[in-house]
Amino acid sequence: MRLLWSSCAPHCPSGYGVVTSEVTSRLKPYHDIAIHAFYGVKGGQMDWGGITIYPDDIGDYCSMIRPYYQEHKADLVITLFDAFAIREDTIRGLNWVSYVPVDHKTLPPPVEGSIKNALHVISMSRFGERILNDHEIDNTYIPHGVDTKNYYPDEDIRREARKAFDCSDVFTIGTIGLNVDERKNYEGMMRVFQRFHQKHPDSVWLIYTRWNENRNGVPALVDLPKALGLGDAVRFNKPILIYRGATKQEMNATYNAFDIFMLLSKGEGFGIPLVEAQSCGVPVLVTDSTAMTELCGSGWLARVEKEQWTGLNAFRDLVDENDALEKLELAYDLWVRGKMPKLKSTARRFALDYNWDKIVKKYWRPFMDSAKEMITPGGKYKIFYIRTARQEKRKWSELRVGDNSQQADIWYN
Repeated sequence: MRLLWSSCAPHCPSGYGVVTSEVTSRLKPYHDIAIHAFYGVKGGQMDWGGITIYPDDIGDYCSMIRPYYQEHKADLVITLFDAFAIREDTIRGLNWVSYVPVDHKTLPPPVEGSIKNALHVISMSRFGERILNDHEIDNTYIPHGVDTKNYYPDEDIRREARKAFDCSDVFTIGTIGLNVDERKNYEGMMRVFQRFHQKHPDSVWLIYTRWNENRNGVPALVDLPKALGLGDAVRFNKPILIYRGATKQEMNATYNAFDIFMLLSKGEGFGIPLVEAQSCGVPVLVTDSTAMTELCGSGWLARVEKEQWTGLNAFRDLVDENDALEKLELAYDLWVRGKMPKLKSTARRFALDYNWDKIVKKYWRPFMDSAKEMITPGGKYKIFYIRTARQEKRKWSELRVGDNSQQADIWYN
C-alpha cells in the first residue's frame, strides 16, 4: 500500500516526532511510505532512510496534504495531530485516517465533527477508544510505545547522571514534556513542589521542556521558580536541547536520574514520557484522568479536584494539589526507607508491554492489512466543522454535505 503519513518530522524531539519515526520505519518494509511533515522540515524535501519527507507550507498544518497525496499516488493518508486543525479543503475526496489524540475528559465538538469525515479513526488510548465509542465513532485502538532497548534502567548510568545533575544524595523528581501550554499544568505542579520542598529541602525537580517560550499567553516557565522562592531546587535542561533535541542516550540518562516522574497534566492523548520513564524503571505520579490513568503501571494516581471548561467546548480535569502532595510524601517515604526497587521493577515490566516492535506487530500491521479493504475511490466525505472566525473565541458552523443532508446548521447558545 502507498501511504502518506502526516505529522511532525521523524527527527523532531516531540511525541509526534517519536511516533512518526518508530512507526514509519517499522512499516517501511511492507508499504511504500512518504511523510508530510507539518513541522520540522522547511525549504525542500529530504530523504530519511529511503522515505521521502515533504515540507509543509510555512505556518500551515495541512495545506500541502492533497498535493503530496497526489504526487505520492497514495492509497491512504494517516494524520497524527489534532483533528480540529484539519481543514475541509485538505482532505475532501482522500482516503483519510485520523490518528487522533483525545486529551479532554469529554470529546470536543470540533474534533468530533472533523473525525466523522474520516475513512476511519485510530484511538491511541483505551480512554480515547471509550470516548469515541460513546459517540458512536468507529475506531481502532493502537497505542503509542517505547523503545525498550534504548530506554532501560542502569545503575551505572543513574549514578553518573545524578552526579552530572548534582542530585546524587537528594530526592529527585523529574518531568519531561515539551509543550508549555496550560494543559501541562506546570504552574500547578510548581505549587505542589513548592510545598513539598519547604518540608523536604533535600529534594530537587528536574524539568525538560521549552522553558524559555512564552506561548498562548503562558509566561516563560523559567521565571516561575524564582517567583516562588525555589532558587536552584528547580532545574531546567540546557538551552541547546530546546533547539536540537536530545539523543535517546541523553534521554535515557535523564530518566535514570529520577526517583519519580511527575506529570499532573489536565489531560493527555497518550503521554509517551510516562512509558519512557517506566521503561527506565521510574515510577510515576500522574493525574487520575484521560490516558494517564491507564499508563500508571507503577506509581501513584492523584485524584481530580474539579473540571475546567476549555475553548474547544469540552472539559479537562484539574488535579487535587493536596492529594498530589500526599502522594509525593508517600514516594519520599519509600525513598528514605530504601523501598523503591520493587516499584522500579514493576515499572519496567509494565513498559515492556508497550515495546514498539510488539505494538507494530500486534496493532499496526493488521490494521494496514485491513485498511486495504476500507479504501474507496474518491474517499469519504460527509460531515465537517469549519472555522467561522478565530477558533478560540468564536462559534463553529456545521456543514453537512453528501447523501444524508444538504443543509447547513449553525448552533448558538
